[in-house]
Amino acid sequence: MARISPWYPGVRSWAPWKPGGRGVDADWDQELPVNIYDTAETWVVTAPVPGMEQGDVQLTCEGNAIEISAEPKGFPQLPKDYLLHEWAAGPYHRRIELPAEVEATHCDASVAAGMLVVRIRKPEWERTVHIPVQAVSAKK
Repeated sequence: MARISPWYPGVRSWAPWKPGGRGVDADWDQELPVNIYDTAETWVVTAPVPGMEQGDVQLTCEGNAIEISAEPKGFPQLPKDYLLHEWAAGPYHRRIELPAEVEATHCDASVAAGMLVVRIRKPEWERTVHIPVQAVSAKK
């Protein structure tokens, strides 16, 4: 039985899979991996954005979703003839649906050390509110 090597350049151009079942297609936006933390007052979204700076990341809010897009500007062009290509320096994209509507005025985002942190203030009805319990003296 004849067998085509997955490393043969022709296979890489038409195969719907990556050699070894892993890899990235540089022509597609990668889905950005995220962690979402729930606190009493906010939702916090964190995502790795290696090599990105403030101007490389765009964040939009619509309804109960936020969209993150990132593409580095000025990142050096690297050769395209990879033996193994498991990550790329963008572009990245991710749409995240949250449990409630998001107002852009209640969001802030920062990029530092290759990490994007987005803080989204929850709507009033979604926040955890602690209600103090008062003692009432019983009168006879």
